[in-house]
Amino acid sequence: MSKPRVIHDFATVLGLLSRGRLLERLDEKLAEALAALDRTPDEKTKAQITLTIELVRVQERVELKPVVKLKLPDEKGLPSSTLFAFEDGLSLEHPQQLDMFGGPRPVDKTAADRG
Repeated sequence: MSKPRVIHDFATVLGLLSRGRLLERLDEKLAEALAALDRTPDEKTKAQITLTIELVRVQERVELKPVVKLKLPDEKGLPSSTLFAFEDGLSLEHPQQLDMFGGPRPVDKTAADRG
């Protein structure tokens, strides 16, 4: 009787998991991540591919269960808008700055005399 083939390297194990479909799944997730990065207008963004392999020993048998997760960049939401509460409604202008561009206000004489 010949000895069974013993595997010691991780790359071979990855190729054997799920009958080779794990590597296909990782290739698909990589393609999805790269496409998502290309769609993002930001100069810097990130995606994440996580491979978790659960090993469970039952007597002399070891079961390996791979789980692949993909985290894509967050979609940009719409920008916020600042409005001000004014007279039971909303205004684009700050209520205390409504006459800001109307020109200089007159200085009362007592303040001018102090100066």
